Amino acid sequence: MITFEDIMPIDILIVDDNRADIRLVQEILKKGKMIVNLHSVLDGMEAMEYLRKEGKYKDANYPDLILLDLNMPRKDGREVLEEIKSDDRLQTIPVIVMTISKAEEDILKSYKLHANAYIVKPIELNQFMNVVSSIEDFWLTIVKLPPNINKVETILNNKIETILNNKIETILINKVETILNNKVETIPKNDAETIPNNNVDI
Repeated sequence: MITFEDIMPIDILIVDDNRADIRLVQEILKKGKMIVNLHSVLDGMEAMEYLRKEGKYKDANYPDLILLDLNMPRKDGREVLEEIKSDDRLQTIPVIVMTISKAEEDILKSYKLHANAYIVKPIELNQFMNVVSSIEDFWLTIVKLPPNINKVETILNNKIETILNNKIETILINKVETILNNKVETIPKNDAETIPNNNVDI
């Protein structure tokens, strides 16, 4: 059975200062199997503003998945990862570190900070496309992602709206039935009693 949750788009936040990589990820996911809303920010400071719904991001949805680069201006990915995993409201969002760094120090630190996966970005285009497609196949198809706060609220609101609509419909039906019953009760039982007798005896 397909549920309301199953047909909702998956929100992905990509945090990367490389605009070309962002566009490429967007194009690959557009052709994928899942409906994806890809949101992007260019540095760690902006990423935290987005996740905390600050400023221009006050109406942003929490992402279902985060693709995080490490080496960025203002605030790097390591700091962002640490802040996400220290925040009760954000810590369950899966974070995939996706970076050009092959340094063991970065790999170890990312996992210590509870990254959910660490991927080294391939330089070759076809390999890059295969990596992004693999992320979609595994993380968006096989893996059961944790409940998204925004989607839970949307589902609850839809359920509440359905309940209210059903309740209103029931009230209206009962009201109409009551009006009809009252009208029926006011009609004389024997219509003949209300018709004057026009017969004349000869």
